[in-house]
Amino acid sequence: MKYVIFSIDNVHDLHTLAKFTRYVDTLRAMGYLKGDFKTLIGSYKSVMEYSFLCDRVDFDKHILLSGFVVNQKSFLSLSYTSNGRTAPRALAKLWHNNSGGGEYGFGEFKEATKSEAMQCEGWTYDPTINKYFIVE
Repeated sequence: MKYVIFSIDNVHDLHTLAKFTRYVDTLRAMGYLKGDFKTLIGSYKSVMEYSFLCDRVDFDKHILLSGFVVNQKSFLSLSYTSNGRTAPRALAKLWHNNSGGGEYGFGEFKEATKSEAMQCEGWTYDPTINKYFIVE
């Protein structure tokens, strides 16, 4: 399973955020989404912002060319793997928007305590499950 964590351009502007959530809601209502969207809170380069998680297929098909992520420098791509004997691992890659979509290995996306997360310049918080995540 592959997912993408991303933010949108001008995410702190209420009108832009409303337009984006309406866009996603319309995609969902029309049955165009393969997976679910989650609203997250994260920090990238120590700047806190809303971010979103969605299926990689949905991102490629509906978000990448939507006009909402034109100025985003990178996205976090997650690939879940499992050998059947251990819990699935989420391998994280940084996907640069301006380099033709090249992905560069980054580490493992894993759960962390709030204290551990706050010591990193990048972290993700999922309010639906009250958990923090970092890439190591």
